[in-house]
Amino acid sequence: MSTFWSRYRVRISQGLGVLVLAACQPCDWRLFEAGLLVAALGEAVRFWASGHLSKDAALAQDGPYLLIRNPLYFGSFGIAIGFLIAVSNPATWLTTASIWALVLGGFHRMYTHAIRSEEAHLAGLFGDAFDRYRRRTPAFWPRPGDLPQALKSTSFSFQKAKKNKEPQTLAAVLAAMLLVGLKLRFHA
Repeated sequence: MSTFWSRYRVRISQGLGVLVLAACQPCDWRLFEAGLLVAALGEAVRFWASGHLSKDAALAQDGPYLLIRNPLYFGSFGIAIGFLIAVSNPATWLTTASIWALVLGGFHRMYTHAIRSEEAHLAGLFGDAFDRYRRRTPAFWPRPGDLPQALKSTSFSFQKAKKNKEPQTLAAVLAAMLLVGLKLRFHA
């Protein structure tokens, strides 16, 4: 079952996004702006992480990987929360609460399995080095005290981010938020 969630989490997330966009009734530009800010921060974390990642070639342990073992997933969580804030409508609280529950429940299910599967893979590739890393670095909630050291990392590479397809994720986030903004503009 873990392989299913790992393999299809992007498509499932995109499908959930389309469903949320179809069902939502955004009503407040302040909520949209707050959501846009949170989503932008989530994407910034993802971009930063993808620029430090050489999949299966080296164990990423610097930059955002100093704070957390799964910064890409943490950034995706920020994007999801930002999107949810942007589409929220207190006047239709039941629909809004249902959307939040669906997205957060789906996120938890998909990414819990993906993290387990990925960490088993990394343990197989990097053995003791990954075990030491896993013992000292939290899985999902970062240690803010390590942020100054993480920001000093000089190993970020835009080429790595590009190879890891993060510009496509950025474009998808921008397109989704643009659609929410348009829906707010023409339906509010």
